[in-house]
Amino acid sequence: MDNNEHLLKYKQKLKRYKSEFEYTLEHRDKFENSFDYFQKLSYLWRITGDMLTAWKVDDSMAEKTHIELPLDQTKVDEHNKFLEKTQGVPADEDVIVGGN
Repeated sequence: MDNNEHLLKYKQKLKRYKSEFEYTLEHRDKFENSFDYFQKLSYLWRITGDMLTAWKVDDSMAEKTHIELPLDQTKVDEHNKFLEKTQGVPADEDVIVGGN
């Protein structure tokens, strides 16, 4: 099974909107006035872009990544001391959990 098989719907719709856009571009005489013609082109251009964006987002969501950044413990301790000193916030070790 191809890993990109779930993205096939986007590829098919993108092809459909692209071909409809090209058809509209070549057949201006099918429209009563320029406004309708350009409105149709604008709609197809936007919907094609939306489909491409949806495809890109769905494809990137398939890749799950996890990143952990190491913390400098001296900076954390320094910040906790600052909070304790200036705002009276106790360090995590001093907090009593669960009760009065």
